[in-house]
Amino acid sequence: PMQTDENVKVAEGRKRVYYWLAQFFLVKPTLNGLISALNPPLLLAVDEMLGEGGAESLEWLNRFVDNMDQEAVDNLAQRYDELFRIPIPGKYVPPYESCFSDALYSQSVSGYGEMWGRATTQVSEFYLRNGFESMAADTPPDHIGLELLFMSKICELEAQAYQENNQDPARSLMREQEEFLSEHLYTWL
Repeated sequence: PMQTDENVKVAEGRKRVYYWLAQFFLVKPTLNGLISALNPPLLLAVDEMLGEGGAESLEWLNRFVDNMDQEAVDNLAQRYDELFRIPIPGKYVPPYESCFSDALYSQSVSGYGEMWGRATTQVSEFYLRNGFESMAADTPPDHIGLELLFMSKICELEAQAYQENNQDPARSLMREQEEFLSEHLYTWL
């Protein structure tokens, strides 16, 4: 039981961090949204997940929280649009796996691969295999925010399996996470 409790805690911590990260890619930043997202318990979960290698990033986040005001959030929102929504040459970075992984096979003028490529299909098949349905029907499944949301959901299912003392399904969900990370997230991030 003690090990199961620890497994639940770890899986729930990963779930929260993946969900937290997904929101940064799916939702344009607002002051209230950032105040909610950058609360101490979540920052602690991020710290635990990143370990020593993430100290510099966590330091930056804490400084940002300490100095956060409407102007800083407006600047961040503008950068968000420039990076992920408005295809401004030299600034826009498509938040889609296919634009990076498929770039090896077919390049567009931008230097990125095309949207709705092979990676999109592979990610979609992974979602279906694991019962994940995106609520963002108009967004390609290989959007970074949706991939992180998927990881959050798989971690949630893993935590539930551990809570119900179903070790085999929990381990199977762990393998699904590892496979998705190695075949998708790690390949382009």
